[in-house]
Amino acid sequence: MIDCLAEKETFFRKLPVHRAFSLNFFGSECRYAEPMSISSRNRFGNQTLFSEMGIAMNIELTREQYEALLKSLAITRFLYHSILEEEDPAPDRLDSYDAYEDMEQQILSYAKALEVSHLVAYDTEEELHYLTREFEEKTDISDLITEYQDSIFWDELVQRLASRDFLRTYSESEIKSMAIEERIEKEAPFITRYEDVFTESGIDTLELK
Repeated sequence: MIDCLAEKETFFRKLPVHRAFSLNFFGSECRYAEPMSISSRNRFGNQTLFSEMGIAMNIELTREQYEALLKSLAITRFLYHSILEEEDPAPDRLDSYDAYEDMEQQILSYAKALEVSHLVAYDTEEELHYLTREFEEKTDISDLITEYQDSIFWDELVQRLASRDFLRTYSESEIKSMAIEERIEKEAPFITRYEDVFTESGIDTLELK
C-alpha cells in the first residue's frame, strides 16, 4: 500500500499507460494501490478493521474513464447550481451539495497522478480544485449541457401548456374520476397539438396577449 500524500506521483509513473489505476476509499483516508477487484479487498485487513474505518470502496479506472468521470462531475455540478440558484434553496439540498463537493474535490485531486493536470487546476488561495478551460474545450461537455437545456425547455413548455389547457377543459371533479389511462388518453391531444406547433414554428407563434 502506498501513502497517497507521499509517493503517489512516483508510483503512477511506474505504471504502464494501458494499466488501470485504483482509487481506494477508507472513510476519509485515501490510499493508492495497484488495480484489484473489489472481492479481493480483504487482503488489506479483516472485517473489524473495515468497520472501524468505514465502508471501503475500490474503483478501477483507466485514464479515459477518469476523463469521463470528470464530465459526469461537471454535469452534476451544473444541475446542483441550477437548483441552488433559487432564492431559498432547501437545507437538505445544501447538505447534499456539500457532500457532493467533498467527493468532487477528492476525485479532482487525482488528476496530477494520472497526468491530466491540464484538465484540472488548483487554486492555492481557495484551496480548491476546478476543471480548466481546456477541459471545456477538449470535451463535449458544453454541447451536452446546451442540448440538455434545449430538450428540457421544449419538453417543459409543451407539458405545461398542455396541462393548462387540459385543466381548463375538464373540471376538477371530472379529472379526479378519471382512471390514469383515461387521463393520459384525454391529455394526449393537447400535448400533440403543441408538439406539432413548436416543431413547425418554434416560438415564432408564441405571444403574450
